[in-house]
Amino acid sequence: MSCKTDEWPFLDDAWKYALVLTGREADALESVRATLALLARRTDAADPARAKRILFSSIYRSAKPTTPASEPPSAAEQAVDPLHNLPEPGRSALTLLCLGLFSGEELAGVLGEPLPDLARALGDARHTLAAPSAS
Repeated sequence: MSCKTDEWPFLDDAWKYALVLTGREADALESVRATLALLARRTDAADPARAKRILFSSIYRSAKPTTPASEPPSAAEQAVDPLHNLPEPGRSALTLLCLGLFSGEELAGVLGEPLPDLARALGDARHTLAAPSAS
């Protein structure tokens, strides 16, 4: 894998993850751009696996919705809305597991949650999505 951030194979997944967290395409793009800029200046991200963990944990900590919803939601924004409305850490855990980026143990490290708490949050998120009002 190249060290050039624009060639990383998980950039598309980073944008999808940021979209779930922010709920807006513009905010997701800005979140990923800002995180990549910070990551490019770090000296401890030469290892691809470490860079991936840092990227996703940084997006987790920093991605916030900032764009006013003055326009109707795009198709992508509508598609992620059920996930976007879940509470953390279940929202992030479920999204990252669906993207297939991390094992359970790695996911706990990325989100800074103990594995048993993360398992409960995942169960709660799945239950919420399965509830009739979630559809």
